[in-house]
Amino acid sequence: MNKTFRKYFLFGIIILSIYLLIRMLDSAQMIFTFPLSKPSDIPTYMGYLYLLHDVGIHNVVPYWFNGSMILFLQYPPGFFYFALPLYLLTGSVEFASYIMIPLFYLIILVAFLIFAKKEKIPPIKLILVYLLLFANPIAIGNFVRLGRVVELFGWVWMIILFLLFFYYLDKNLDKYFFIIFIPSYSLLLLSHPAIITIFHISFIFGSFFFLTDSRSKIFLFGSTIICLLLTSFWWVPFITAFAQESSVLDVPVTLEFLRFDKLTYLLTNIASILISLTLFVSFYFFWRSKNKDKRLLYFFLPVLLLNFLVLTRLVIFIPFLNSVFPDVFNIFFIFFSMLFFVKIPFPLLSKKINNLLKITLILIPILFVCFSLVYTPFFVQHTELEEEVIDLLPEVEGKYLILRSSSSTSHPPLYYVYAMIYNNLSTPAGSPTSGVITNEYRLSFFILEQYLVDQDCENFINRLEELDVTSVIVFYEEDCEFLENCGMKLKVDKQNTCLYIRN
Repeated sequence: MNKTFRKYFLFGIIILSIYLLIRMLDSAQMIFTFPLSKPSDIPTYMGYLYLLHDVGIHNVVPYWFNGSMILFLQYPPGFFYFALPLYLLTGSVEFASYIMIPLFYLIILVAFLIFAKKEKIPPIKLILVYLLLFANPIAIGNFVRLGRVVELFGWVWMIILFLLFFYYLDKNLDKYFFIIFIPSYSLLLLSHPAIITIFHISFIFGSFFFLTDSRSKIFLFGSTIICLLLTSFWWVPFITAFAQESSVLDVPVTLEFLRFDKLTYLLTNIASILISLTLFVSFYFFWRSKNKDKRLLYFFLPVLLLNFLVLTRLVIFIPFLNSVFPDVFNIFFIFFSMLFFVKIPFPLLSKKINNLLKITLILIPILFVCFSLVYTPFFVQHTELEEEVIDLLPEVEGKYLILRSSSSTSHPPLYYVYAMIYNNLSTPAGSPTSGVITNEYRLSFFILEQYLVDQDCENFINRLEELDVTSVIVFYEEDCEFLENCGMKLKVDKQNTCLYIRN
C-alpha cells in the first residue's frame, strides 16, 4: 500500500478505535449495575446463562411462565455453554456475559489478521475493514449497546468459516482446513437462529462444496456429518418438538423493509439500500481485478442473489429468510463488501475513483461516529424507580407480576431476570428470547393490564387467581388505589411504586 493511502487508513482506524473503546467501557457498567432499561437484550441472556447452571438443558424452568418453558428446547445453547465456565469461575452472570463482547471482537480481529497474513493483505487495510464492520452504528447498537452477544457469537464462527472458504477456494483441502472447519461449523449450528438461517440459505457453503474436487467433497461431506452428530443433542429434540407441535418454531415475519412510518425504519431502509448497492459495486471491481474469474462468480453468486432479493424487498416472500431482521442482512453484506474491498488492487483504479475513495475514507468513520452518538444511547443507570422496585422484591410473597411500567428506564421483563437470579422469585411472566410461549398466553397479560386500565376489579382479581399470582407491583399512584379498592392488601408503599398482596 502506498504512503498516501496509508494515512487515510490510519485516520479511520484511530477515529473508530477510540469510539469503539469508549462504547465498550460505557457498556462495561452492566458488570456492576444490572441493566433494567429498554431496549436491552443481554439481561435475558444473563438469565439463560443462570438457568443453564441452575436447571440444566431441556429441563423445566420453574421461575417463568408457570413452568411451561423447557430450557433450550427452542433456542440454541452454544453461547451459554461457551460462557458457562467463566460464570462458574466468577459467580457473576453480568461479568461472564459482558466480557464475551470484547472477547468475540478480539477473536474476529485475530481471524482477520491471520487472513491478512495468508492472503498477503496489508494488516492496516484489514484492521480498518474490521472496524468498519464492527464499529459502525449498526454493530455498536446491536452488539455493544443492546448486548446481542448470542448473535455476535454466531458471527464469530460464520466469519471464520467464510474466510476459511475464501482462502481454500483455489487450494486443496488439508488437515488444517478440517481442524478449523469442524469446531467452527459445530459452534455455528448452536449459535443464533438468524445466523444459522442466513448461513445456510445464502448457500455459499453449498457453492464452496460444488467448486471443490471429488476427494474434497467426500471429506467435506464427512466432516459435516461429524458436526451434525456433535450438535445432535440440541437439534434432534428441537426437530422432534417441532414435528409434534409446529408452534415451537413460531418465527415472526419481519416487515421492517416495508415500513417508513418511523425514523428508525427509514434509516434502516436507507442503510440497507446503500449497503446492497455498495456490495454490487465492490464485487464488480473485485471481479474485474480478477479478470472476471468464473469460479469467483459462481462462489459469490448466492450472496449476490440474496443481496438482490433484499434490495428489491422480494426477501419478504421467502420463508425463514423473511424472519431475519434487516440489521443481520446489513452486517452480512457489509462483511462481503469489505472482503471485496480489501482484495481490490488500488493501482488498477482510475485517478478519479482513487480520489473519491480518499474522501470516503475520511467521511465514513466521521459519519459512523456521528450517527452512533445521535441514535445509539449510552448505558442507562438505575433511577430512583428501579432502586425502589429492587427494594420491593425481597418483600414479594408467592408468584408476582410487575404491571404498567411508567418509565423509559424500566422494563418489567428484565426485573423477572433480576428477581430470579437475586431473589429466587417465580412469575407467570418471564423474559423469553423467542417463541417460548404461545401468543394466547402472551395475550393474557395484555388483557390483565387492560383490566387495570379499565379499573375492572372482578376480572382483574379472577385473572390473578388463574395465573396463581399473589403479589403485584405497580408504578402509578392510581394503580395502587385500584389494587386497594379491589381488596388487595398493601405490603409496601414507596414514593413511585407499591406492592400489594392478594388475599
